Amino acid sequence: MAYFQLKAALVASDGGRAKARAATLLNVLDQLDRRRLSATDQQRLLAIDTAAFSICKSSNVTGQRRFFGDLSLAMIALVRSTRPATVYVQFSSSAFPHGAYWLSGTKQIENPYAEHRQRRQGRVINVIKGVVN
Repeated sequence: MAYFQLKAALVASDGGRAKARAATLLNVLDQLDRRRLSATDQQRLLAIDTAAFSICKSSNVTGQRRFFGDLSLAMIALVRSTRPATVYVQFSSSAFPHGAYWLSGTKQIENPYAEHRQRRQGRVINVIKGVVN
C-alpha cells in the first residue's frame, strides 16, 4: 500500500523518498472510483489528497511529518469505514504537542514522527479488522 511506503520513508527520515511516495499515493488515489464511496468517505479522500500534495511540496521532513499526521487521521477514518484489510492504529504521545496517530500492517512499532533513536516509541491502540481477511 502506498500509505505504508510513505510511512516507511518518514521512519527513515528520508524527505526525498517521502515526496516520491506521496506522489505515488496521489496517483493511486486518482485511480479510485470515488463514486462508489459515501460523501463522507469522499471528503476523507480529499483530505488525504490535500495532505499528500502538501508532503510533495514540502522540503523538510519535519513539515512532511506534520502533513502526514493530517493524512493519517483521514486515512484511519477511511479505513475504519471501508475496512479493506486488517491494520493496526498506532499512537505516539511524544509526537507534536498532543501526540500523533498512524496505521501499520503489523503490531511492530515504527514511528514515522520520531528520529531514528526513538522510532520504536509508541503503542498499538486499536486493531481495525478487514472484511476481506
